Amino acid sequence: MAFNPQAVIGGVPERCPACGADNAIGDRQCGACGRAFAADEDDENQLDVISSEGVPAGTTPKFTKKAPVEKSKNLLSAQEAAAGIQDGSMARDSYQAKVEELKRVAEQGVQLMGSAVVKAKVASLPPEQQEVSKQTAICMAQALEGYKQMLYYLSSGDVEDVRSGLRVVEKAFYDLDKVRERILDLANAEEAAK
Repeated sequence: MAFNPQAVIGGVPERCPACGADNAIGDRQCGACGRAFAADEDDENQLDVISSEGVPAGTTPKFTKKAPVEKSKNLLSAQEAAAGIQDGSMARDSYQAKVEELKRVAEQGVQLMGSAVVKAKVASLPPEQQEVSKQTAICMAQALEGYKQMLYYLSSGDVEDVRSGLRVVEKAFYDLDKVRERILDLANAEEAAK
């Protein structure tokens, strides 16, 4: 069985802005309403664990690459929110909206990794791939906890909640980056063995 990084990590669907239907990451139009999605110039910098630009959905990419963790839009967004609330350049409601959206995405990832379908798929994988799936789920859960801590600031008023929550988020992203390296190592080793 060929190593498929997407099978290990699954994929959090993208929501259509027009009708709200879930679509697979990388879809160019909504499967429900047909709305074309705007091409994002920085697609490779999404929080995708693996970026396989130009690879048709449902196929195993021959070459995979990972986006630099420092350019992850979700990490940058969390850092921007934290900086904005700390230096007073971001209103509380803007901070709340930004962090709530990051939390929602993280919750979707955690729910996906905890779903019966993904658990069954992971259980059928070789042990190395099961381990990277487990580590991916742990990182997603850590990021979620960090976002929750960042939001606690709204009730506590203590900027330390923002700082400590951001530290948790950053650690989760850097840990996830190590998992991504392992995923690529596994994919490259399998490709080299062919």
